[in-house]
Amino acid sequence: MVPPYKKYAYTGRLWQTWSLFLLLLLAGIQGYSQVITTPSNGDTLLCTGDNLTLSAIIPLTLNDGMGGMDFPVDSVHWEIELSGGSFMVIDTSGSPTFSINPDFSLQITNAPDSLNNSSVKIVVFANAMTLNAMSQSKRLFVRPSPSSFDSITKSLRDQICGNQPVRLTLSGGSFVMGDIVQWFRDNNLLSNISQQQQTQTDVRQPGVYSAWIVGCVTTSRVEITITEADTATDINQIQTLSGLTSFCPGSTVTLFPGNTGDGTVTWYSDQGNTEISTNDTLTFLLDQDTTIYARRINCDQSPLVSLSLEFIPLPLAPERIEGPNEILCAGATVTLMVIDDGATATDTFQWLATPTGPIIATGTSFTLDSVAAGSTTYFVRKKDACNNLSPTINYEIEALEIPVVGTLQIPNGLCLDLAGDFSVSQPSPTASYTWDFGENASTSSGSGPGPLAISFDQSGPQGIAVDINVGGCTSRSVDTIVVVDPPTVTVNGRTDLTAPFEIVSGEEFAVSFEIVSTETTTIDWEWMGNSADLGDEFMGSGTSENFTEVFNLEENTEETTVVFTASIQTPLCSEDVTFSVLILNELPLIPNILTPNDDGFNDTWEIIYNPPANQAASDTEVKIYNRQGVCVCGCSETFTLTDAVNWDGADLPSGPYWYVITRPERAPRTGSLTILR
Repeated sequence: MVPPYKKYAYTGRLWQTWSLFLLLLLAGIQGYSQVITTPSNGDTLLCTGDNLTLSAIIPLTLNDGMGGMDFPVDSVHWEIELSGGSFMVIDTSGSPTFSINPDFSLQITNAPDSLNNSSVKIVVFANAMTLNAMSQSKRLFVRPSPSSFDSITKSLRDQICGNQPVRLTLSGGSFVMGDIVQWFRDNNLLSNISQQQQTQTDVRQPGVYSAWIVGCVTTSRVEITITEADTATDINQIQTLSGLTSFCPGSTVTLFPGNTGDGTVTWYSDQGNTEISTNDTLTFLLDQDTTIYARRINCDQSPLVSLSLEFIPLPLAPERIEGPNEILCAGATVTLMVIDDGATATDTFQWLATPTGPIIATGTSFTLDSVAAGSTTYFVRKKDACNNLSPTINYEIEALEIPVVGTLQIPNGLCLDLAGDFSVSQPSPTASYTWDFGENASTSSGSGPGPLAISFDQSGPQGIAVDINVGGCTSRSVDTIVVVDPPTVTVNGRTDLTAPFEIVSGEEFAVSFEIVSTETTTIDWEWMGNSADLGDEFMGSGTSENFTEVFNLEENTEETTVVFTASIQTPLCSEDVTFSVLILNELPLIPNILTPNDDGFNDTWEIIYNPPANQAASDTEVKIYNRQGVCVCGCSETFTLTDAVNWDGADLPSGPYWYVITRPERAPRTGSLTILR
């Protein structure tokens, strides 16, 4: 390859002669005073030992610049300036380097190093050297041949790391301006970095890198092999051995990366500024909230990752306890609740009977099924996930004594509809009393300690309750009273004693009392007539449940009535019974057979009955029933005693029948009647 600065020179010590142009200008060309040397495009570059011919265009005349007179050129010589000194005429006599050709061109032979950075020019003289013109100076650069580099060294890093380069620097060797350093990777020219004096470059790809100098000669190459290093693996996360990020006082924490990879794990106490360890794990005593950072470092470094660790301090006391805000009574159910907005999900609460224990319940609430009378204090504290206990707070419960009703004073029992007195013995003047007698009592409720007069309209056990209230606290006392029915009295088989018994004067009247009662009974009775016609039998008395008496009327005496009054006594009840006996001169005659066959016997129902003087036969009603109990006569129509006397059975078939004769102010008369046809 021919270096660019050899454009105007031969190599191999051959002569190069530039064509000399000895331009003879016509006489008509006047005033040309500039000397031009060739080659004229820039400085001339030479290697040591090169040959060079410099020529010039020389004018024939020079103008004096005064009146326009031209003078012919007298002489020409070359001048040189060596390394910044003054110009001096080149002496070619005996010089192995310089010679001037007949055409006034300057011949340089086997250029020495001493000409480096020198300048030459040609000067033209006229009019006995009073006039001159000179060319611009041409600088000569003569450089020695470059020497090979000793080696290529690396800096920044030994291997390529990601996009981070290795810097290559050529060391040793020599070259001068104009020499070109050419770089190669794997024998391929890197034209983008091959330029003058490019002795340093950054590379980002692995390969075999080499370089040489291209100057007057091309040196041998030096080379170096660049490899690519493994990059640091990102840490995906920082983990703790326990998997927790919150720790109790005195805890030793061990951290490690959540994944394996290339590079050295480096730990920091801040964001990459303060290194604390380069181990795969980090163990330390946690005494405050801390954030730890980590990365891997290889040829490069991975991004920082962090983990924040919470130091769990000793728990604070709960904020407050909330409880009931009303008056409490002994035995009430009470729920206390702890309020603590600062509690965490892992905190628990312990309820204590004393500031130090024992624990009687856990949780945010505590329920007392039966609070004791007086003042009782309960305590609560908080336990955190580290089993640390907070100071306790307390809540005082005040409960009033439950008042005692006292002894109820009630009857041993009551008779139905008979009132008894109810009261409380030794009542408290500060208490209020409320009674509950139930729906069967004459008054279902009452107030005050009593006595209250109460009766019941239903027999059997009746519940009684009384509530006492002192200061909002109440208690109840209950009892039961047995209510009994009054005795049921049946006289001669009749319980309806409204109508009188009827007897004929002189007939025995036997009285039989039937008493039904749940209690022991006694009887006292007396009777009294309403007519002096009875004589000594006008009045009497007795205690027996059964007795017999005969009442005789004097002859031609009208019927009369005897009234009996009986008092039935039990321990709880008193029942008065009144009934009367009607004494007649004769009883009605009511036949019990009817044979309507026109034989003159029992053809009609010939009832013989003389009603009292104040009544008529038509006032007595008669009804006939068949054996199925169906009314067949006197049901919807009027059928009186007057009708019955002449009744022949109408169209009723033969068979048994039953009659009921209802008389004003008399007991009904009933009996059987048989119709035979």
